[in-house]
Formats: sequence, structure tokens, C-alpha cells
Amino acid sequence: MGDYKKLKNPLQIHKIENGIVLPQKERSKEPFDWGFGGVCDNNNCFCDASCYDGDWAKQGGYYDWKNEKYIDEKAVYIGYFFRHWGHLLVDLSGRYWCLSDICAKYPSIKVAYTGDEEPEGNYLRFFELLGVKKEQLIRIKEPTRFQTVLLPEQAFKPKEWYSDEFIRMFDKLYESVSSEPSRFSHLSNYKKVYFSRRSFKKAIYTEFGEEFFEGVFCDNGFVSVYPEKLSLDEQIYIWNNADEIACINGSLIINSVFSTKKDLKLTVLTKTSIPHENPYIFLQARGLSAEFINVYSEPFKNYPKSLGAGPFLLKKTKGFSDYCKSRQFTVKRKDRYFSNYKSYIVAVVAAKRRKKKKQHSSWPVKLIRKIRKKKLKIND
Repeated sequence: MGDYKKLKNPLQIHKIENGIVLPQKERSKEPFDWGFGGVCDNNNCFCDASCYDGDWAKQGGYYDWKNEKYIDEKAVYIGYFFRHWGHLLVDLSGRYWCLSDICAKYPSIKVAYTGDEEPEGNYLRFFELLGVKKEQLIRIKEPTRFQTVLLPEQAFKPKEWYSDEFIRMFDKLYESVSSEPSRFSHLSNYKKVYFSRRSFKKAIYTEFGEEFFEGVFCDNGFVSVYPEKLSLDEQIYIWNNADEIACINGSLIINSVFSTKKDLKLTVLTKTSIPHENPYIFLQARGLSAEFINVYSEPFKNYPKSLGAGPFLLKKTKGFSDYCKSRQFTVKRKDRYFSNYKSYIVAVVAAKRRKKKKQHSSWPVKLIRKIRKKKLKIND
């Protein structure tokens, strides 16, 4: 993809005395319009710098309010939050670059965010590794005025530009993890790693065929790992300890931003013809390169519906066969394409029904589960 810009000027942190944070408020039914909300100054004038414009996702804007809450403390505003790992890295973390320094300088400062969800698990750990304590995080549920609101500039814009501050933030995460290397002795031999999506609940019923590719890599010296079963610390360690990593295109390759290894060898299996530009800016920012191999089959027009929705059907392609030959991989196993194709048809039909009736049904999940367990024959 294209050559991306790196910002030259240092980022700023705006200081807003007696500023108020407005919670997120719905603006439209569009899935990537994340609503109104943001920061206003002492005169209730909206601060445009608190908006987010991420190419296709947008959030922020003024609205009237009557009642407000006052907290006589400093706060740093970090924007909208929800629990989606890819969006965390691409859209949500652009203001986090200063958290480590700010929390060290002001140990009791509040870290204010909007949205309906709270950080937990690896999301909470992301903040902790930046020096943010759980008790400092505050979800803004009503208009809340603070003694002072610190408003960091965005450090990253998807598909367009990145900054030194953004990359240093991920360096800080690695530094926090690597301070105790003995914690990762069980992972020290993981030099060739295949990151699998097969334990990701959504992927189980929208992505078909990965088991073949995972098996081929494991047959040729790779260790298969499942991010959902790992702590964030473990994942960051792997990205900095492994010599080679392979994965399906999606959020997994965006995790390359955690890696400080310039000689890391990356193989990315592309699951759709729909362009996914996000990985390229992260790879450029980290000085990494990757080999992208097409492994998708798209027998029906307009499917997959999008990068997020799917469904996706994978198959052994000529490109993958050529890749295996170039790597001198042994390919013993068979691609269960026709079985996967049947599951894929069920998923496509389910997507059509959801669009028509605007409701979900449990039958596709149950049927796909039966197919995966071989309780149905291919020709029935």
C-alpha cells in the first residue's frame, strides 16, 4: 500500500481549566458513527480537538445539557472506548501516548473516557502497563466538569499518519513487560509462532478453513498459539522473542506494533479480496515487512460483506502452494475445502436472513457446529 507520513512536530497537550467532559450520545444509526461527546471549555464552547476522525469511524461533537457533575480534580481525556482489540490499536489509543508521564507526574489524576463499556482483562492491562491504575479510570456517564482537563492531541490517524509519540507508547509497553523476563520462561522457545483465530468465538462461525493452514505451519516447526488464551504480557513477549510469526490478516497482524525486532519475519494469510490497509501503516511505523499470501475463496457475489462481518472461506491456493515450495515446507494434510464450503453456505444464508429480518438466530451456529463435528455428510 501507500507511503505513510510521520509527523515532524512534537504533539501537544491542551490544558482546559474548569473543562467539562460530555458523555457519548447517539447521533445516528450508522455503525461507524460513534456519536456526540467530547470536551468543552469553561465557557461551554466545544473543543474540536476532542473529536475523532479516523477515516471511516468518527466520534465527537457538541450537544446541549442541563445538569452536570463537578469533580475537584485533574483529568486527562482519552476519548471513546469499547472492547474491540483491533479498534483499540487503530482508533482508540491515539491519545494514550502521554499517560505514562502524566500519571507519574499526577498520581491521583483521573483518566476520563466515554462509551458504554469498561476496560477489563487485557484491555485493563494495556492501561496498567502505561502506569494507569484501575481506580484512576473513570467512565463519564453524565456531563462532568473537572478542575482541569488535559486534552492530548491525536498521535495516529489510520491510513494517513503516525508519530514518534505513538511508537514510543508501544516501546513503553514492551519495557514494562520485559523488566521481568523470568516470567516468560515457558515461552522462551517459541521462535516460530503461528497466531491462530480458531479460539476466537466470532471466527468459529464466520471463518472457515484456517485449520489446514495452521496445521501446515505446525507441521513445519511452528508453535500454534491462541491470543484469547494469553495475557497481554505474554503476547508482547512473543512479538519480541520470536524470529518468525505467521497469522491470518486482521487484528492479529496489527499487533506487530508491539514488536521492536527489525528482523522479524512475517507471513500474513489474506482471507478476503477486500483491501485491509491498516496493517501497512503499522508495519511501516515499525520498520517491518511482511509477505502477504492470498488464501481466500469468494464463490458468492457481495460476500464477505465487510472485513469485520465476513463470512470468510479459505482454501489452499496456488499462491500458498508456491509459498510452501519456496519455504521447502512439507504439506502432508488435506484441505477440507468442501466441508468448509458447506459451513460457509450456512453462514451466507444466515447473513442474508439477518439482513432481511434484522434479527439473529441460533440455527446457523448449531448447524455449523454439527458440520464441524462431522455429524453431517458432505453430500447430504
